[in-house]
Order: sequence, then structure tokens, then C-alpha cells
Amino acid sequence: MALQINGAQALCACFSRAQVREVFGIVGGKLGPLLNAVAQQEQLRFVEVRHEGTEPMMAAAAHAAPGRIAVALGEMGRGGLNMASGLGVDLNNNLPLQCTSVCLAF
Repeated sequence: MALQINGAQALCACFSRAQVREVFGIVGGKLGPLLNAVAQQEQLRFVEVRHEGTEPMMAAAAHAAPGRIAVALGEMGRGGLNMASGLGVDLNNNLPLQCTSVCLAF
């Protein structure tokens, strides 16, 4: 029998394989199903921020000590655009960074 999971659960499984522990973001909008899947994972800790520009910097800081990947979630539109300022800070300070724009339909 095939295992049936949705896109959000599949993405959280990828996070688990990559040993992600922290997920930074803002609650609301189309990220709801993904945040619900994150909440169901014991090893993932969601940290809500007040502005998307801080997410990449917080993820880089969370990576600095243990060396594990951290995730910054931004919604399409203004959320992703607001993340650009934090991405620029990370880049200019030579902090480890991988930025991927993902459009998921859950």
C-alpha cells in the first residue's frame, strides 16, 4: 500500500533528512498547511518573527553554532521581497546561505 502524504508533509520529511531544527517565519497566508506540518514534527521548532527581513539573518545565526541548516519561510509577494534585505546582509557578511524560491500548492 502506498504511503499518502501531502506536499507540506513531504517538505517536512526533507527537512528531517537534512537535520533541520529551526524554521523561521510569519504565521498566516498560504503557509498555513506547511506550518501545520511543521508543528506535527517533534524535531522542528518554529520561531515566529515580526518581519521577513530578519528571517535569513536568524537562520544564518542558527546555523553558525551547530552547522546545521535552518529554514526561513517567506510567502510569495511581499514576504519574499522583504526577505531580500536579510539575504543581502547575509551575503555581504559572508554567511552561509542558500536561497530558494518555492511556490507550493498544498
